[in-house]
Amino acid sequence: MTTVAEIFSAVPAEYRRDKPLIGMVGEIYCRLDEFANANIIRRIEKFGGEVWLSAISEWVFYTNFMQRNELKWHGNSFSKSMLLAQVREKFQQKDERKLLAPLRHRRTILGNL
Repeated sequence: MTTVAEIFSAVPAEYRRDKPLIGMVGEIYCRLDEFANANIIRRIEKFGGEVWLSAISEWVFYTNFMQRNELKWHGNSFSKSMLLAQVREKFQQKDERKLLAPLRHRRTILGNL
């Protein structure tokens, strides 16, 4: 990730506050597939906007949340499955922080993490 941060830092970019920043969220396939989203990111940028694309980890953490809700719904709030789900998510969050650490101090496409 340190190498990636260096590569991103070398890409010429305009960092202006007067551009509207538009967050792109929603169904994972639609936001990531250019055909499904009709090239919306390129269109927004063409008209002077900047797009912040929700990270893939958001989807992973959402599925974890839904699994815990499902376990609660079925009366498994205090179960081995719930414990495993919670432990797995803590490790995923820890891994995400470690992966992104080299990018935090740089002005990159990830913005202000």
